Amino acid sequence: MADIERAPKYGFEWTVDDLKAYNIGIDVVDESTFFGAAGSGAAVPSIDGVLDKNPNIPASIVENTKEPEQMEYEDHATRQFFQFLGNLNAGTADDTKYADEFGVFLLNLMNYNTEGREIHTKKEIEYISCGEQKKALVDVCMTDMQPVEDYVRFLQVNKKSSKDLSDVAIHAASASLIAGAVAAFSLNHRLLQSASSRPDGIVFPGLTVIGSVPIFFKIPVTQDLVMAVNTGHYPSEPTNVQIIIPTAAVTEETGKVKLQLDLSDLEMRRNAFRYLEAMKTFL
Repeated sequence: MADIERAPKYGFEWTVDDLKAYNIGIDVVDESTFFGAAGSGAAVPSIDGVLDKNPNIPASIVENTKEPEQMEYEDHATRQFFQFLGNLNAGTADDTKYADEFGVFLLNLMNYNTEGREIHTKKEIEYISCGEQKKALVDVCMTDMQPVEDYVRFLQVNKKSSKDLSDVAIHAASASLIAGAVAAFSLNHRLLQSASSRPDGIVFPGLTVIGSVPIFFKIPVTQDLVMAVNTGHYPSEPTNVQIIIPTAAVTEETGKVKLQLDLSDLEMRRNAFRYLEAMKTFL
């Protein structure tokens, strides 16, 4: 795809064509493939393991398809969760706003905001695109005080939901998130003043929300990819982004995995929480 025209773009302007222009491919993979390279060798935890590690998660969230009628007033987390589910599944004009807030809610619920780490919304990150300075808007991100203040660890970018989990829709939703990862790599390198401390590559964990389903990403960004974006040329080495979608049970009628646009299916929801916990190994 070396002959594809490249032009300076803001992150939100990236499309599937830009992924092709920079030799970026996307693969939807299974659980063992996605988490197998986590480094720790630890398996994705069971839902009981998730609850044990995150005692502030109400069990009612992973045990009920909808908000229980008899709720304790103090159980704000359960109320919030089902409110988000209802708003996102309704598909209103504010669904990207709800997706941003849902992402923050999940990261806080899962204790991503540990000491030294902060969760931000609507963070603009500067980067060079085809020789011009542009910005990527990251809807939700987590930064760390280590190895240097504001070091980006995790990204979330949401697009207007198409209510579609097809490969085409997932690729379209991925483009701006990947642009955000390129910008985050550039920022991290600027923050690291010593050249010897700058990594040649960073794998950014991230997510986007389609419907109410969090789609999880591993985005490897290298100095070569960033230079290609900076100068507007086709990199010789491909970048392979991996995606995993929390799936529901295999249906008896078709024998295939059931994909749906909301987390009303308990197995799908439990897998989402399992993956959120396992994603911590990439931070």
